[in-house]
Amino acid sequence: MDTIINGSDLFVFMNDVPVAHSTSHTLSIKMGTRNTSNKGTGKFETKAPGRLDVTVSAEGLCVDGDYNALMNAMVLRVPVTLELGKKSDGAETLDTSEFYAHGDFLITAFDQNAGDQANATYSVSFEHYEGFSFTPDANLIVRTNQNATAAAVFVTGGVEPYTYAWNGGGTNFYKSSLTAGTHTCTVTDSSTPIPLTGQASVVIS
Repeated sequence: MDTIINGSDLFVFMNDVPVAHSTSHTLSIKMGTRNTSNKGTGKFETKAPGRLDVTVSAEGLCVDGDYNALMNAMVLRVPVTLELGKKSDGAETLDTSEFYAHGDFLITAFDQNAGDQANATYSVSFEHYEGFSFTPDANLIVRTNQNATAAAVFVTGGVEPYTYAWNGGGTNFYKSSLTAGTHTCTVTDSSTPIPLTGQASVVIS
């Protein structure tokens, strides 16, 4: 089961200095499991929590600092610090209390997608390294459950009531008679003045 959050501001820090930023990002959290065995029978009997996989991606990252330093960090596998959330409007400095998640990450991809030099933006992917902190109360957490031809989304956080929008049509938390392919539900809460949104997808084969 994956938790996917489409967030707003993303800031990249090196040695506590902000070096890059984006106005949107996607955070994915996935809990893996592993089998445990019974010593007497040697059979796998139960599931135990495994590795927590946390990844972040941004399509329009602007580099404010030294581009070469970020490239070196990726090549040498030196972690950078990410702050995820929304910067306070009109704030001259970053207030990290406004951010819902942070931690140290490794850069796993760094591709130019527009412009050049100071005007360039980049598609960047990050993989969790250590020290991940997450505060879900400020965001919508959207989870999915499915069977062969139907799926439902379950939401925590934000302000009820929620509204649901499935790609291809549908405004309920539950959708049936799904065809093969990827089906995505976008959930919006009733927060004011800016509603929160979250998204989750299921793949029907």
